[in-house]
Amino acid sequence: MSKATITSKGQITIPLSIRRTLGLNERDRLEFHVEGDLLTARPIRNSMLNLYGVAASKKKAATKEQMRETARRFVSQRRAKKGRT
Repeated sequence: MSKATITSKGQITIPLSIRRTLGLNERDRLEFHVEGDLLTARPIRNSMLNLYGVAASKKKAATKEQMRETARRFVSQRRAKKGRT
């Protein structure tokens, strides 16, 4: 049986033997289930969340000025729809 201690931030370190047995790696996700006083954790497999960030975007990030201009246009369009110009 393996043991772990909860830190002040509510974190634990999963023992290496368990990580190896389950094939867990950095950034893997777990789901927890509580039934009475029994806590179980299991890896989340084949989740779309596991694919987050895999493919880099080819779009260039908008500049602050581009974001401001987009916001200005949005506000103007919204005011025009409400009859405020």
